[in-house]
Amino acid sequence: MATTTIASGRTVHFDDTGQDHGPGRTLLLINGLGGARSSWDSLVRDLESDLRIVTIDNRDAGDGDEE
Repeated sequence: MATTTIASGRTVHFDDTGQDHGPGRTLLLINGLGGARSSWDSLVRDLESDLRIVTIDNRDAGDGDEE
C-alpha cells in the first residue's frame, strides 16, 4: 500500500501492482460507492502478470480518509 496527499489535504491510499509493460498497459480500477480497493484482489492476482494495475480507496472506503 502506498499513499499520496491531494490538494485538499486528504490522504489517498492505493496499490500499484504487477508489471510495467510500457505505455497503455496500466489498468486503473476504481470502485463504486463504498467499495474498498481490496475488493479487486482476486482480479488483480489474475491480471498482474500481464498488466500494471493501480487500485485506490475512495473517500470513506477502505483506508480512505473520512469526511
